[in-house]
Amino acid sequence: YQIFCEVLDTGDAPNEMNDDVEHATPIELGEVQQHSFFHSMDIDYLVFEITEEGSYAIQTYGSVDPYVTLYSEQQYLITEDDDSGEDTNSLIEINLEPGIYYLHVESAVYDDMGNYRIEVRNQQ
Repeated sequence: YQIFCEVLDTGDAPNEMNDDVEHATPIELGEVQQHSFFHSMDIDYLVFEITEEGSYAIQTYGSVDPYVTLYSEQQYLITEDDDSGEDTNSLIEINLEPGIYYLHVESAVYDDMGNYRIEVRNQQ
């Protein structure tokens, strides 16, 4: 048997408590937030609220390869995207009804560590 252990230092990562839905980082419409993949299994959850029905975009920016999944408030899968944005970034363009939504962001590439930016915006 072989056991692998990875020691992680997330002390300088203010957004790193968002590894589950209960601790999802709130993101406002039009806000661009920076997050990081600190290790190969790192995931980030974000939460946002839509108050008006309409067309919205969820987009990532950066040199890592984020895979974004959109869930309803009840945590039902709505859609997901890997590389529809620029380079290997994600881009989801979707009509949404008023409600609470969750984003699950993970690296599409094993052991891809680094920073990415994410934005949720109204397209109207």
